[in-house]
Amino acid sequence: MNKTKQKGFTLIEIVVAIVILGVLAAIAVPRVLGTIKDAQLAADKATAATILEATYRFSSLAEDDDIPLLKNAVAKETGIDNDILVFSGGNGLDQSVPDGKTWMVWYDDDTDLLSVFKAGVSGPLLTK
Repeated sequence: MNKTKQKGFTLIEIVVAIVILGVLAAIAVPRVLGTIKDAQLAADKATAATILEATYRFSSLAEDDDIPLLKNAVAKETGIDNDILVFSGGNGLDQSVPDGKTWMVWYDDDTDLLSVFKAGVSGPLLTK
């Protein structure tokens, strides 16, 4: 009888390798997605801080009821397009960003606080 040695993997070895890779992927993918989400939230908070600081810097413009001038100044300072930045005033922090906008700066008359909201994020990202 002529015995020749065959090269390659058996079906069982391939299935075991695929199962191991599947388990590793099931562990790694949620961690990577969580890290990406955390990084996006950190970037959003940094942008909110920039918007808030620019709003404080140019807040004297709002005291003259010149909200368009304030919007333009903050948009230019932050590099955020004026069309996606909206300013509102009133009472309460249960606000949401209007449709078609990305960022909203909210002044609360009761607490004298400024808050920055982002579309798709519940609650203010930053309040000062």
